[in-house]
Amino acid sequence: MHTDRHEAFRPSPLRLAAGPSVAASLASLAGRCAEMLALTLGLGARSMADVCAVRSIIARSTGAPPEVAAAQATHAMVLAAWAVSGLPRVDVGHKHAAALASTAMPPSVVRDLLAHLPWDVTAVSAPSGLFRAPLASVAGGVERGGVSSVLVFREGAAGDHVALFLVPDDPGRHLLTVRVYESEGAVAELVGARRDLLACEDGADVALLMRHVLGALAELMRHRPSLRREGGAPPAAPRTKSGGRPAPTVFRVDRPVRVDCRPQVLAFQRAADAGGASPTRAGSTPAARVTVRAHWKMQPCGPRASMRELIVVEDYERGPEDGPVAVRSHVLVSG
Repeated sequence: MHTDRHEAFRPSPLRLAAGPSVAASLASLAGRCAEMLALTLGLGARSMADVCAVRSIIARSTGAPPEVAAAQATHAMVLAAWAVSGLPRVDVGHKHAAALASTAMPPSVVRDLLAHLPWDVTAVSAPSGLFRAPLASVAGGVERGGVSSVLVFREGAAGDHVALFLVPDDPGRHLLTVRVYESEGAVAELVGARRDLLACEDGADVALLMRHVLGALAELMRHRPSLRREGGAPPAAPRTKSGGRPAPTVFRVDRPVRVDCRPQVLAFQRAADAGGASPTRAGSTPAARVTVRAHWKMQPCGPRASMRELIVVEDYERGPEDGPVAVRSHVLVSG
């Protein structure tokens, strides 16, 4: 398996319980982590313990080696933070998710999204059977497997690392797997689908999954701007149940999608390479009338175009009106 120099890949020592619903098992595990930390360390609803203290408790209670205890502590804190925020999750339909995975996203948009995530830990669902990625295997080693959801959070002393919890479709076969990127720029490179990344064994799978995850978050914050966090502000307090426990919060984002990219997304993942012809050179005028792929952009707006609004540009026709029409299937290529 190829791993980019900007990325760390590791399995999580935490285990999902077998059951009919992966989402329910993940929520249950997060709840147990929150209860464990609250009981052992007296954490408040929005507190985060020092990882060394949690690691020491886990090492003493389980006898786990220091490196395993450290990973358990870090991952338990991540799931606990997700639980006390109300298990926020963004759901997207199959057709919409495939369109998001096929939509280009410039580095400036990637950095803006990651700098204003709505919660400390945010989950984005992956429609069944649409996305896969390299996952740690229960039997040992790494193999491609289906992904049911992704948790996005920040790591590092200054929160400068971007981390993903990949939740497998089949917990009986694959483990929770963590991918960590050293910066927002490293994520932007991946989402930009550089040809050398897509040519590697797992680059295409992860690039498509990341486009979907960030696209879903962009759709959410575009329609719910109040969720966008500015200047390190705390996230909105979750709804609570009668007993005072946070109530799960699910956001369903949807919009009409004209081009069904599901067949191309699945074919692209099977190929696991860049595929297709080279894209039209930036700024050139095509000799034929072609369809421009959907993409995100920061649209100038406001007084004298001094402000920017994140919008998605749907597929559109480009080229001379009386020129020949280039008829071709929707092919995913390096951006």
